[in-house]
Amino acid sequence: MKTMILTCSRDGRYSSGYVSGLIESMSSPMFGGWLRMESESDIARGRSKLMHKALAQPIDAWLWVDDDIAFRKTHFEQICSVPADVVGGLYVKRHKGKSVVYNELLGEELPGHADVVTVKEIGTGFLRVTRKAMEAMASLDLPKVADEWVHYFNNGVQTDGTYLSEDYAFCKNAWASGSKVYLHVGCKVGHHGAEVFMP
Repeated sequence: MKTMILTCSRDGRYSSGYVSGLIESMSSPMFGGWLRMESESDIARGRSKLMHKALAQPIDAWLWVDDDIAFRKTHFEQICSVPADVVGGLYVKRHKGKSVVYNELLGEELPGHADVVTVKEIGTGFLRVTRKAMEAMASLDLPKVADEWVHYFNNGVQTDGTYLSEDYAFCKNAWASGSKVYLHVGCKVGHHGAEVFMP
């Protein structure tokens, strides 16, 4: 199954590690194209609008990659090889504390993949999702904008009074629609900041 890389950028600037990874991945037999949205100040809105465009493409899987993620072709193929509908790579926040970008390791292993385990929530900076998962999510009662696009990344205050980022809101929607959310602990990518922070 081919996978298209999706990126929503605020200012159209891409880190060197991102560009290198994109160029390398283009030579992979798993590469299914590149779709991006630039000059979008609200990333949650941009991701939802870009997902709407992606679903119109003749492809069945997408990899969200943030413009400040440093990755290689090996990471692209590693994450694309996992037979899961929602799976993310391991990366850390851009500071010296190096806190990981996932919440609550649930620990259920994907059969045949001991290094792929369930998590409650994960950052979407390097996250692969299938059409099956997106179609299931579309069946939820999610906010829609003038019937044009579904707000899959509906961040903000939730009905239970908690606040969720667009990443964690997406994961909540995935779980609610029947898709398990996985973390590939062996797929470790960099995060550009003052330096390239690695897990």
